[in-house]
Amino acid sequence: MFKEKQYAIDSFRGIAVIFACCAHLKINSHIWDYEILKHHWWIQLFYVTTGFLVTFIHHDNVVKLGNVKYFFLNRLSRIYPIHILIILSLLIMELLFYNIITNYSLENRMPFSENKSLVALISNIFLVQGIGLHQNYTWNTVSHPISAEFFSCLLLGLLFMVNKYKKTFYLLIILFLIFIINVQLLNSRFDIFLSALLGVFSGSLVCIFYKKYNNLYKNYSSLFWNTSEIIGICIILTLGGVFFNLSNFFLGEIILKNLLLSILLFIFAFQKGFISIILKNNIFSKLSKIAFAIYMLHSFVFSLITYLLIYLEKNFNSFIFFKYNTAKDYYLGASKLQGDLYLVLTMTIIIVIANIINVYYEEPMKIKIRKLLK
Repeated sequence: MFKEKQYAIDSFRGIAVIFACCAHLKINSHIWDYEILKHHWWIQLFYVTTGFLVTFIHHDNVVKLGNVKYFFLNRLSRIYPIHILIILSLLIMELLFYNIITNYSLENRMPFSENKSLVALISNIFLVQGIGLHQNYTWNTVSHPISAEFFSCLLLGLLFMVNKYKKTFYLLIILFLIFIINVQLLNSRFDIFLSALLGVFSGSLVCIFYKKYNNLYKNYSSLFWNTSEIIGICIILTLGGVFFNLSNFFLGEIILKNLLLSILLFIFAFQKGFISIILKNNIFSKLSKIAFAIYMLHSFVFSLITYLLIYLEKNFNSFIFFKYNTAKDYYLGASKLQGDLYLVLTMTIIIVIANIINVYYEEPMKIKIRKLLK
């Protein structure tokens, strides 16, 4: 039994969320001048770390105790409370469409149409929007990867029960997913789900190898682990397109990202280098704890901020947005320096709100759901 928490890998998930938020927010900031933000490596990192941590934490309970119900409730109670809160909030905003969104948003559509249709609302309520039901992102758009991750984890839990940790079976599944992605057998609407499956199962396989070979590697010198972790950071820079463009490789960008991230996780699972020590800091631990709330909230909170600032711009002749050629293509911040300030303030607001919701809503609801459905 492995009792030590995987602080480093958990921290990577929190870092991935911050990158995702900065990339999603339409802010005219200097941060967009850096290549590392222009490549969507953080989503695959989120999937791979989830697969690793789910296996690390829950595998023994599922296999030895046959406790699939607990596994399902754990995943559901973690995701659903904040997911439904955002959906209800978006629904209220949609009902107020004529008074708020029409005048003070960048959208140009009728209520409950396009990506906010009633059909899409139903799929979002049941958290199935990310498994290929829609061609485009709907309602809380950032929840599509979460939906794909949720069902990937459920399939992983079932595999725990029927497979008993056989590495060959995992490899066959991963190779099959690589084949489907590489030859593009399925419609592009399934891309998110396939990426989630590949990431979650790859992360789980990395955890299996880590548990099996932990004793073999753990006594290596600090120089070895420090060097390995520096290599791990170089992997992140490579994923961010700092060194070269991964899309030029024959295997495809998602597959190569997945392979490199699997190597990254295996290195940091041992937590023996100086970078792991940094990642164990309380700041990163707190960030990883509220990472899910930050991710789920950031798009909605940014929309509210945007409504307010468009109101100020329209009514007080202020210049807050940088506008491209199209009417919808607005970016917060009339200049880059102004955009930097807005980015810091926006992320601060999002993190503070996420922390409050985590403490007073997310965690209490998680406990209530687990007690209710026991």
